[in-house]
Amino acid sequence: MADSITLFVPIAPMDGKDFVACNFAYQAMQRLSHRASGDPFPSWVTAKSPLTGASYKIFSVISADRQRLKGYLISVNIPACAVGHNYLLVNGVPFAAKLAYRLLVYWLLTEGGTEKAVRALQFEKAQVNSITLTYLLMCDNLSDSHAARREFASHSEAIQNKKSKGKAPAFSVGAAEKATSYIKTRQYTISAYVKDGPVEEAFVDFPTLNDEAVIRTEAEFYLRIEVQLHGSWLSAHGLDTVERWVLRIGAKNPYEKGFQLIRKEMRLNENLRQRAPKEQTIAEMREPDQSYLRWHLKGGDVRRHPSVLAKGTLHEQNAYFSAIKLRLLNKVKTDISLKWERQSKDLSPRLNELIKYTGEYEPEIHLGEKIYSRVTAPKCIEKLDALIAELISKR
Repeated sequence: MADSITLFVPIAPMDGKDFVACNFAYQAMQRLSHRASGDPFPSWVTAKSPLTGASYKIFSVISADRQRLKGYLISVNIPACAVGHNYLLVNGVPFAAKLAYRLLVYWLLTEGGTEKAVRALQFEKAQVNSITLTYLLMCDNLSDSHAARREFASHSEAIQNKKSKGKAPAFSVGAAEKATSYIKTRQYTISAYVKDGPVEEAFVDFPTLNDEAVIRTEAEFYLRIEVQLHGSWLSAHGLDTVERWVLRIGAKNPYEKGFQLIRKEMRLNENLRQRAPKEQTIAEMREPDQSYLRWHLKGGDVRRHPSVLAKGTLHEQNAYFSAIKLRLLNKVKTDISLKWERQSKDLSPRLNELIKYTGEYEPEIHLGEKIYSRVTAPKCIEKLDALIAELISKR
């Protein structure tokens, strides 16, 4: 489920002599700032995975006084760097962190770092600064997958883009079947798309043409929804350490917690209706709620209803409107802050069933060896460990 990860790995405190002996790679990562001070500052550098050739990035974190190296940030698309593609994937954060750490160690050694430098890296104190969780939702076929993505787009835009001013939080990028639909918040970003054919500028390396055909065909059956959790969200929910992502019996599942953000932003748990209430249902309601609902269903803005405008100050009108909104939402699953035309036409009735957490993606046996999975991840760790041991032996 974990696609990309950004991990901060600190280094243990040490004196100047030990620091020199480590020969940490960070001076080469500094360039002159264009700011007035002219002080050097670190920047991201690109490295290549020894397993696949896919790129990953490393950033040296310097203390505020610029006197010492605090540690490294490493940003990796784990499936691409481990098996060459991320069309289908299984494993979670702990394996992703272990692989990211080993890629950092490998880079450090190739840049002249010593074995002492490797021992100084404190993986047990690593912090998860960002993680992208990937959920694969099975559809009937490729056409149905694309239809689900379009429904995700129309539904999310109807729910999220109620305000006419400012940047819309829900939007799509790309043309036709290559489009990706987004919901952006301050603490996380949700994206939905379908893996349909090659993606420009994306790293892909399949072992054989047959493997490529099999994996691409399987991937076409899924609406792919990713949730990129930013550091602020991870910290606020106590999920900024690797240990907190280890699944334990009886404990809350952090992957399900990430999934529920999709349902929250899409308001799927509220069961908003697409068909207008029956006349009998409306007639059984108390006044003035009958009047407000009819006004809304005819396309009117309840904020402009005479009874609402008669409530005095704008603050009083807003409070009265909010009370009406809550009552109608509870009684007839209708949100009067959302135009009825959008609620009735743009919301997708099937997404409530499609977007449900069903646990970890389980590939068929013949796919387990060809994708990033519980089968291949441990093998990738073993390969990296062997490469690291070889570099150390040559010191």
